[in-house]
Amino acid sequence: MENDTNQPEQNLENQTAVNQSSKLAAVKQSLQAIMQKIKEYPFVANMNPQIKKMIKVLLIGLAVFFILLVFIGIIFSFLKNRPRKVSPTPTPTLTNVEISLEEEVRNPSRYATDSAVLAIEEEVKKLDKDLMNVDLKESGLWPPDISFQVKFEE
Repeated sequence: MENDTNQPEQNLENQTAVNQSSKLAAVKQSLQAIMQKIKEYPFVANMNPQIKKMIKVLLIGLAVFFILLVFIGIIFSFLKNRPRKVSPTPTPTLTNVEISLEEEVRNPSRYATDSAVLAIEEEVKKLDKDLMNVDLKESGLWPPDISFQVKFEE
């Protein structure tokens, strides 16, 4: 019974093998005909055998180069289209935090009311106020304008 079910499959495989071999034979014949026509050209027939060999090597090398180029392109296209792991981007969250600019002093230091410390604090405030009013641009330090319209007389 098993021979009956395997026989059509074997016949199909034999037919495809025959078709493929006949197609290969037809391609081989057409390539041989093309090569024969190329060999009949006068510039090829009279060519030095070393030059023919160099041309064959060059053509084979170019064919291999283009095949490698196609394979590299296919590989890079697969690598480029591959899905990548995407990590979620962290986002900042707003929180309400009350910040008091003046700290609440519960136990003041004994220097908080000292006259020397208060005088230093007052001088620091004056210096800060003077620094805020200082013009830092120093417009007098700019280099002079240079005229590039120079004319030489002979």
